[in-house]
Amino acid sequence: MILWVIKKFQEKDNLLAKYQEKYQYVMVDEYQDTNGAQNALLFQLVSYWEKPNIFIVGDDDQSIYRFQGANMSSIEDFAVKFSPEIVVLEENYRSVQTILDLSKNLIQNNNVRLINRFEGLTKNLIASHPEKNHLDIKPEVLKFENITHEEIGIIRKIKELSASGVPYNQIAVLYPMHKIGENLIEYFNKEKIPLQVKRSVDVLAQPLVIKVITILHYLFEEMKETHSGDYLIFSILHFDFFYVSPLDIGKVAVHCRNNFSLDEEEKPSESKTAYPKWRDVLNDKQLLQKLGITDVEKINGVYNLLESWITDFTNVTIQTLIQKILTESGILDHVLKGKDQSFELQLLNTFFDLVKEESAKNEKFGVRELLDIIKKMQQNGLRLSINKIISDKNGVNFMTTHGAKGLEFEHVFIMRNNQTAWEKKEETAISIPFRPPSFPIPKLWKPKT
Repeated sequence: MILWVIKKFQEKDNLLAKYQEKYQYVMVDEYQDTNGAQNALLFQLVSYWEKPNIFIVGDDDQSIYRFQGANMSSIEDFAVKFSPEIVVLEENYRSVQTILDLSKNLIQNNNVRLINRFEGLTKNLIASHPEKNHLDIKPEVLKFENITHEEIGIIRKIKELSASGVPYNQIAVLYPMHKIGENLIEYFNKEKIPLQVKRSVDVLAQPLVIKVITILHYLFEEMKETHSGDYLIFSILHFDFFYVSPLDIGKVAVHCRNNFSLDEEEKPSESKTAYPKWRDVLNDKQLLQKLGITDVEKINGVYNLLESWITDFTNVTIQTLIQKILTESGILDHVLKGKDQSFELQLLNTFFDLVKEESAKNEKFGVRELLDIIKKMQQNGLRLSINKIISDKNGVNFMTTHGAKGLEFEHVFIMRNNQTAWEKKEETAISIPFRPPSFPIPKLWKPKT
């Protein structure tokens, strides 16, 4: 969208002039988090004046949106283009000096900083809060043998703080990514410790939605060629909303495997299609009884559902097909009886919204097209995201360091402080333009004196 605006400004001088007249004074906060496209748009807006009225605030040490194309070079480009007056804000009102000093020692390991690019630039933060600058509070480093010991150690420390009178909601547990905190959250639930957590999850990676997708995949395979989806039936029978005994599933699996092995040995020249197939076995009630299946009707009922949906495959829209699967399979009833019904309903609604949106774009949209979209999203690291919220206003705060920016707590635990957990991947799924081509990368910049 931003690139489209840039293009229109380049093509239509009158359009650009209109907005230049409208916005004659510009202030940009969190400038370190702008990407190349945003920077180019800003430069277009102020290009009319030799010395535009523009004021930016930014800190390269706080750049947290590099995965979206943000780059420290935005500040360098600005400095080269406008030669601005620079004011360094060194008075800090949030932290004590010991923490500021330790932070400085840590950030100095990063060589890609403006103080290493701009000659004469320094950044020495000074604790300036009248009620805090005299305090000598040092972070405590706790070492553990393994991850489990670390998680147990954090729980013990938090229990000690609570016993001493510290409210749970004044405690925060931080980590680089949400999956690192998942085990600890489970431990908190078992220990009945209240917590607050809001995290983004990928709908397409959630077990409930994966089950729906697996059923759709099976139907698609069977429509291409009978029995080509057999390899999925074992998993489908285990779906909890079908309530099929795992022992019964195992008996069918053993039968198919043993007969497959026997036929393979005795009739090596024959096609594999001659061997027993799951779809055929589930339809043979007499055989199921001979195999000692405890609930023939239930396991045969799953077969009947699958056959019904195969019939529906080409006779109803994909939206209707998915609705039938959700209702007839018992998925909705199972979700409504579950302990996490609100979240799981949100998952299903979000997934169904994707189907509706794509159907609106393409009247021929079907299961094949849906599976293709899901495959492409997964291959390119794209998520269908929603927020999962566990909220107790009196609970311990769980969040990523990214999400904690700007917040304050009395006690903070930072988990998994090792290189493996914190190092960034070199590649990104999508290439985003970091820098307008018209602005060269400056090797070094000297501010005006």
